[in-house]
Formats: sequence, structure tokens, C-alpha cells
Amino acid sequence: MHCRDFRELVDSYLSDELLVETNHDLFAHLESCAACRRELAARRELRATLKTAFTSAVDLQPRAEFVARLRSELRAQSPGAKPASAAGRRAVWLALAACLLLAVGAFGVREAWRRQGAQSLSVAGSHTVDNSSPAAAVTLAANALAESAVSDHRNCALTHNLEEEPISLEEAGERYDPAYSDLDGAVMAQAGPTEPDFELIEAHACVFKGRLFGHVIVKHDGRLVSVLVTDLAQTPAKANAPEFSSGRAMSCSQLAGYQVACFETPRHAVFVVSDLGEAENLKLASSLVSPVSAHLKRAERRA
Repeated sequence: MHCRDFRELVDSYLSDELLVETNHDLFAHLESCAACRRELAARRELRATLKTAFTSAVDLQPRAEFVARLRSELRAQSPGAKPASAAGRRAVWLALAACLLLAVGAFGVREAWRRQGAQSLSVAGSHTVDNSSPAAAVTLAANALAESAVSDHRNCALTHNLEEEPISLEEAGERYDPAYSDLDGAVMAQAGPTEPDFELIEAHACVFKGRLFGHVIVKHDGRLVSVLVTDLAQTPAKANAPEFSSGRAMSCSQLAGYQVACFETPRHAVFVVSDLGEAENLKLASSLVSPVSAHLKRAERRA
């Protein structure tokens, strides 16, 4: 089992929905993968937090009169009716409990929609942006760039399925952007006793759906990782150019089973894409911020 397989199954495992054989495969993977153990712990904590928030939310509690009426109806029995068996009573209670949960859930959804408003867009589960605002356009542009980075990783690093042949970083630096020259050297410059270990696999410039990326492919912990650099000037609307974290890496997306971490310089966006766990992928990206940002800023000053 790989980390990507684990992330697809972990929620089913926490809900006790997996076969015994699949659980064994998952346990075997967890024994050797610290990143997935952290992922499992984080998801458990998230579930517990959500459950506590739901059960303690005042807005989601049923009205006292509804509870009293339900209790009264449950206790009432028609005259002369034959007492239900234990199994029958249990089935009735389960059905009523299910109805109650559905009613509470529907009320919660209605309240959430009322508070959020029909014209809002949830961004990465952390904040809300009005669809008509400039911030929404920036968010959509950022999502589009992250999607292009994931697609380039998948179609170039993994399946070699590009419409155009890649060119060398040196050629791309001479023809398009000096930032691409020696980009692989900047990526490998992060190597040190306290930094994650990289093995350089390939480096080139490639085009995906009209966007040029400087693409450095490395191997870490047996998994392929793409470091992708693109010029923000390629973004059609300059005013809507996405703003990522400057000076530090951040986890900016999870798409199609891949983790995406990102950071930026004044003119360039950098993406680190892999199927490692979120924490491990972010750690790799963080180790690249200093050398890659310094390389890009030198090139930007020369341009």
C-alpha cells in the first residue's frame, strides 16, 4: 500500500467500513510510514472536534417541546395493543433515532446556509470569499495554477504524456526566463544534514495547457516529487494574479490525491507536488524556500 492509497481509505477505516484484509494492509503501511501515522492522528482529531462542535452547538439542539412530544408519543400505546417484542422495540427506537438525526442534520444545514449566504465560496475550508469580489478571482486563479501544477506532475513526471517535448532548463532560460537556468542547482542546494534527502531524477522546462513550467523531478522516500516554477506574468489578468505565501511555504491544495505546497517571489510561483503526506510534502517545500527564492530573485533583478 502506498501513501496515496492510505489517504483514500483512511476515512473509511475511521468509520469502520473496511474489510479485515484491507485493515491489515493499512496497519502494515502505518508501521513503516510516519507521515501517514500523523495523517491518521490529524483526521481522528478533526473528527472528534467536529463531533464535539456539533453536539454542543446551541443552534443545532432540538426544541424542548419537540423532545417532550416525541417522548410522549413513544410512551403512548393504543388500548389493548400487544406489547412489542424486545427486537421490535429496538427497531422502533432505531428508526426514530434515525429520523431525529435527519431532522437535526437538516436543521443544521439550513442554519449553515442561512449564515453563509448563497453567494459565498468556501476556500480550502478556512475562510469565506464573496464570488463577486476581487479576492474570489484571485482564489480561482490560484486554484487553476495548482491544478495545472498537479496535472503537469502527473502527465510529465509520472506518465510522460505531454503534447510538446520538454526542453532543457538552459534553453528555457535563454529563450523565455533566466529564472529557469540552473533551477535544478537551486533545488539541490537545499541538501544538508538536517534537510530532507533528495535524489535528482530529471530537470527540464515543459508546457502544460499553454503554461510553461520549470520542472525539477526528485525522489524522496521512494516517491517522485515535482518542483514546478512558473512566471506569474503568464497569468492572463495581472490584477488577478494569485498571491501565495512569500518567505515561507504553505500547504495550498490537495487535488486528485496529490499534496500541493507553494510559495512565491515577486514574479514567480513555486509548487511542490507529491503523493506524500501533507506534513512531509510541506517539509520538503519549506526546505526549498531559501535556496529557490534566492535563485529566482537574482534572476528577477537581472531581467
